[in-house]
Amino acid sequence: MLQDAPITTYRFQLHEHFTFEDAQKQLPYLQELGVTHIYLSPILAATSHSQHGYDVVDHSRINPELTSSGGDATAAFAAFVAEAKAREMMLIADIVPNHMSVAAPMSANPAWWDVLKHGQRSEYACWFDINWEHYLNHGKIALAVLGGPPDELLAKKEITLSADGTRIEYYSHQFPVAPGTLVEGDVAATLAGQHYVLVFWKEESKVLNYRRFFDIGSLAGLRVEDPKVFDATHKLMCGLVRDGTLAGLRVDHPDGLADPAGYANRLKEATDGAWVVMEKILAPDEDLPSSWPVSGTTGYDALNTVLALLAPPAAAAKTLTTFYASLVKNKAEEAAFEDVEWHSKYYHGPRVRPHRGSAPGGAGFGDGRWPRRAGRAYGADGRL
Repeated sequence: MLQDAPITTYRFQLHEHFTFEDAQKQLPYLQELGVTHIYLSPILAATSHSQHGYDVVDHSRINPELTSSGGDATAAFAAFVAEAKAREMMLIADIVPNHMSVAAPMSANPAWWDVLKHGQRSEYACWFDINWEHYLNHGKIALAVLGGPPDELLAKKEITLSADGTRIEYYSHQFPVAPGTLVEGDVAATLAGQHYVLVFWKEESKVLNYRRFFDIGSLAGLRVEDPKVFDATHKLMCGLVRDGTLAGLRVDHPDGLADPAGYANRLKEATDGAWVVMEKILAPDEDLPSSWPVSGTTGYDALNTVLALLAPPAAAAKTLTTFYASLVKNKAEEAAFEDVEWHSKYYHGPRVRPHRGSAPGGAGFGDGRWPRRAGRAYGADGRL
């Protein structure tokens, strides 16, 4: 089912204050402009009150907040689709394969909640990039959500048990109590028996053992290289492509995936060869890998070329370096901006498994050390 490439597109950023009904009202005007394809931000169930939708919590349903009527969002989506088709306008939608939201309330994400409750025995344990063998966590998931050391917060009774004993609570955060681990009247003992450990947020870099989207702890990495995970997280969206509801897909952040080429091939098969573009970030001298069976990137490279007409790269780089130099106290660091930039990108990347992440050659941060750059001087802690 190879689709023709879009001629003109218009993007709708959907959220609770701009819903399918609101988007539908704009279709007559967009048709007059000659728009052929409507590009939708993610439409799957996301964190409550999300303004963008890239924080998906449930891949099996349409976001219930994307309707103005207070009714069924699926019905509102169907009405929007019908109106677009009546005007001969096709639809493209964003998908987010790299990560899911695990923000409070964590119970909003059924898969993550089940992993917290059942640990490695959960049927969803394979969904997430978790290092269960982390030397500090002893087979548990580290959740850096506390405002202080856990012993102090327990003593202050800021960490409590729910009245029915099914959840551990810390202000807006709630966590499941695993079956058979409740110790009546003893929060500390109950907490010790869980498949997760609550830690002070300042300790996150030491205990982190699940892959995230960059350094955002509330976005946990997904293992879509596992066929079971791919099928479960793509069933609804790929189905919408195959039945003709959607004419194509835009893939968010493929650089975070363990096997982008394998993912692209699997997506091609699952969508019967539909039109797909990927948000691949290309360096100036980099081409889109020929092994990726996609129609192209999302156009950042083309946009950069256009913007270069307004801001010459050399001048922009000089301005940024000058600004950086004005901020640092040690003037000897003035020439090190490129090193700081390089390390910042790597330090905020995935640090869970040696074979994951975006470091050259597949290098990762499994031992917690910083990556080394040839010809640079490093301190005892591995930093510049």
